[in-house]
Amino acid sequence: GRLIFRNGAHFYYEQTYVAQHILYGSGDGSIEFNNAIVDCDGSTESVKLFERASYRAVATRFSDWTTWYLHNETSLTLIDVKKAGDIVFYDSPTIYAENVLHLMPWLHFDDGAVADLSFPDSTWTHPVSKTINASQPGIGNIPWSLTVVNCLNVMWGLNPYPGSEVTVRDTNLTMSMMRYLGSGSYTADGLYKNRSHYEDRIFPLPDRYLRLVNSSVKWWKVEAEEQARLYANDLVFSEMMVKDDARVLVTNSTCECQTIHLGAQDRSYVYFKDGEVYSYVSAWQKSTLVLDGSIVDHTIDAPGKVIYQTRNIAHNNARLYCLNSYLLSPPEAVDSALAMVARIDTPATARTGQLIPIPGAAWITRGPLSPVRFDSYVLSYQREGQQNWIPIRSSNLPVIYPNNTLATWNTRFLPAGEYALRLTVFVNGDDPLTPHKTHYFPAKKKIVLLP
Repeated sequence: GRLIFRNGAHFYYEQTYVAQHILYGSGDGSIEFNNAIVDCDGSTESVKLFERASYRAVATRFSDWTTWYLHNETSLTLIDVKKAGDIVFYDSPTIYAENVLHLMPWLHFDDGAVADLSFPDSTWTHPVSKTINASQPGIGNIPWSLTVVNCLNVMWGLNPYPGSEVTVRDTNLTMSMMRYLGSGSYTADGLYKNRSHYEDRIFPLPDRYLRLVNSSVKWWKVEAEEQARLYANDLVFSEMMVKDDARVLVTNSTCECQTIHLGAQDRSYVYFKDGEVYSYVSAWQKSTLVLDGSIVDHTIDAPGKVIYQTRNIAHNNARLYCLNSYLLSPPEAVDSALAMVARIDTPATARTGQLIPIPGAAWITRGPLSPVRFDSYVLSYQREGQQNWIPIRSSNLPVIYPNNTLATWNTRFLPAGEYALRLTVFVNGDDPLTPHKTHYFPAKKKIVLLP
């Protein structure tokens, strides 16, 4: 098949969130834009090419950012394009860019690849030309080819996979990917932080070699796929998308969202605790994303951040749980997905012997195809050192935040000390055979009752 736009033709479609629509090419299909306009209505465009498909854009005006995903033996040609985007590639594609502005190639080094190289700085006024393939000095066992000719603002990025050996010298990298794969368990404690400079750093990775010499990374992207288990703490990163059956626990970290956001796909599970996200979050397919004690606020600034969307969405049949978290834009659910909010907003201390109002929220939102219905919520307390949870109130009516009261806690006969409050939301009509749907995460908060 062939898709051709020429001589002022306008390729336009609407989308209200990232990847709502995707342009696919496969087989021997070809996509061509020549002296044309591409406009996807304010949100970054996604293009995916497979097998031997080709994409060629000449003298074409893109209204916004584009991300090309190249697989197999595909090809991408960009000539005289003033706004390009990310090029994320695997396998053995051929990439050619000439007289292009804003180019972000993610250089993929697969198992067995060897590279020892540096990259020239590129700005709005300083064009660069560079070719990277297996015939270049310091590079071995890469099946792809990248040629950049007279391009401005080229933002170099790394995508090293397990089994690769990559050394970068004297370079200001715009971004670097660290993708955890396989079925192992990994720990990343303070390992990746945006805008870091490395005099000579060999990263402590068990399955690949990455060394940065007199080089910096502006934005880190951290991900997990397949059956990997990742425990991450104290990170400052630009984006995280967790896929397949991977499970990730992230604590005390910040997603600055320079290259999109925090999200979960497929059947993955992400628990994001005591962190901040500077744009939005999303859950896709059958994934589960839990926000616990976290902030999701697209108005918080970060260097280089670009907002393509300010909607927090659960798609397909995913679950998005928001526990004691602040989301500037309330969560939404489409398709058969479910989003849940459970929030306790009591102060950290109070006086015993009083009636204490407990403000908060307990509600769900569901996609139009979902059979799930709100059933009830239960607010309980537990004294430190004890096992039992004692109900304060249960109700079959949802409580919509803000400025609403979950219950009034009678502490007249309670001794002073430390207590925990627990808010659990229950639903009807969910699928009992799918574990990620039947576990409804409670929100918990500690409170100290003073004498």
